[in-house]
Amino acid sequence: MPSGTLGNTIEEMINGRINLVRNSEDIRDFLTPKTVANVITSISKHHNCCGIINVCSSIGTSVRKAVEKFFIVSGRNSSHLRFIKENSITSSIVGSNSKLLSLNDREFKLSWELLSQPNYSKNEN
Repeated sequence: MPSGTLGNTIEEMINGRINLVRNSEDIRDFLTPKTVANVITSISKHHNCCGIINVCSSIGTSVRKAVEKFFIVSGRNSSHLRFIKENSITSSIVGSNSKLLSLNDREFKLSWELLSQPNYSKNEN
């Protein structure tokens, strides 16, 4: 995963290179890569959409909760992790998906649900 992303931070934790999560109180609008890919595929089938469409859930989740959820779903122990209870300069980023939802596509599933064990293989990222 690219440096500076939550995915990269989680990879670093799994590999034992870090155990500290800064800005854990920041609120972000997370979607899984599979969800984003499915939504983009659905959008590409619409001939009447144009301009910028925000692919997001419009539901904020703290960085801490997102990291904890990854570890729970993957069956890994997160007790060694330390979360710094602070906010960054941009403490909240939650998008508006109103234009996306106006396409009335029932295929859009915009919640951040990790229903199976994440695959942290570099081949998948």
